[in-house]
Amino acid sequence: MKILIIFNNDTQTTDLSDSSVLCYQSRKSIETVALHVATALKKIDENYDITIAPIQSAQEIEDAAILHSPSLIFNLCESLDGDAANEIAVVEKLESLKIPFTGNSSKALSVALDKFLCNQRLAKADIAVPHSFMLESIADLDSIELEHHKYIIKPNNEDGSTGIDESSVVENIDELRAKVESLFKDSNRRLIVQEFIEGREINFAFLGQKENLHWCTSEIIFDSTISAKHNILCYASKWSPESDHFKRSTSKPVILSEELKLKLNHSVAMAAEVLDMTSYGRVDFKVDSQNRPYIIDVNPNCDLDPGAGMTLANLFVGLTYEQLVKSIVLKAME
Repeated sequence: MKILIIFNNDTQTTDLSDSSVLCYQSRKSIETVALHVATALKKIDENYDITIAPIQSAQEIEDAAILHSPSLIFNLCESLDGDAANEIAVVEKLESLKIPFTGNSSKALSVALDKFLCNQRLAKADIAVPHSFMLESIADLDSIELEHHKYIIKPNNEDGSTGIDESSVVENIDELRAKVESLFKDSNRRLIVQEFIEGREINFAFLGQKENLHWCTSEIIFDSTISAKHNILCYASKWSPESDHFKRSTSKPVILSEELKLKLNHSVAMAAEVLDMTSYGRVDFKVDSQNRPYIIDVNPNCDLDPGAGMTLANLFVGLTYEQLVKSIVLKAME
């Protein structure tokens, strides 16, 4: 079988003001992931004919498909031309080619990658999510009343914790205004302001949908010996190995009560149905002191690095990286 692995080759940018610079490290790592996936595929079946193609535009996807005539396209693109919003355009192009590809549909990505829209869809389906509101300008703050003790501010259409640091958690309207003014000064990105849930952070990796849902979990453990104001996974936690934030947070196997397992599994199965996610992804939860899980983020096109949350969650239940990659391929070929 011919397999074409595509990844976004867009780490070069001269724009020092937009969000593309903030997610440079996360994009830069994708070429390495492509090599890991290729190696895994060769271990699965040495007869696989594998080509890796760096992509800078949607047209290059079509060109690569024509050139290599693959039976399957393994999609690792998380942006195009430095813009994470083009993640959806990649999948739209793949859908138009009528060649099997890994990952979720453009419909799923278009909702899940819009954090506020995703939050609204889940809430409408009676899935527990934090109270949230959208800010498109500083003027929107004039009509806001804070109902909770703490909030966290995130760019609405970014992933990889881009734009999140310790100052993203605010406790009053003055802190909120200061942070929002700072973010809008650097960019015109829409922001989601989300109730900050204190508690455990659980990553739920999944493959499939409904009764065929395969899932496994991991927990983010924060080292209390390293000082930090809040227990959050910020940008530095994921992409700056020399930082205290990176050293402070570790993904570990998780021990869950049967009650909590059922709650998490039900929430993810419902979310997968509501968002039309049929392939692999990751759902992040905060679990409060009353053992109530809240979905704080949905990633329908998550990182497949061997050290990333999706892979580690599978590893913790005994599934190798090669088994994960094989499962993703088999799902795409159904």
